[in-house]
Amino acid sequence: VWAMIFKDAQWLEKATKAGLKPALFGYKLTNIYRKKKPVQAHLLLIVSDWSGDVRFDKEQLFRSLHKHEHNETTFEVHFESGIILNIHDPVTALEGIRVVDPEKYFHRDTTGLSSTVLYYNDRDLQKITP
Repeated sequence: VWAMIFKDAQWLEKATKAGLKPALFGYKLTNIYRKKKPVQAHLLLIVSDWSGDVRFDKEQLFRSLHKHEHNETTFEVHFESGIILNIHDPVTALEGIRVVDPEKYFHRDTTGLSSTVLYYNDRDLQKITP
């Protein structure tokens, strides 16, 4: 999954060495993980960098990404694969993450909202449920 977004791991490794645990978050992550090609998948890149240091390496983040288009207003990076990655967290290092439409990151069924997270260097997805 990470290789569909990042062409190299330089930024990810730098963030990891800084003590961060980068994660991808979004309910369609399961489809990507299982090699089902979604028409469009909205994901969040989360680093939870409370020191704010990672935001100073934005250039490395963008260099590490596959070919993309970046919308600076929405903090979204659009990839040819159909993945739309929100990078608000690593770019701003604010305490909250700004998203245009939060529903794009969650699935709703009879039990409530759910989503999925994949941490960098972890093999398994983790489902988030009520």
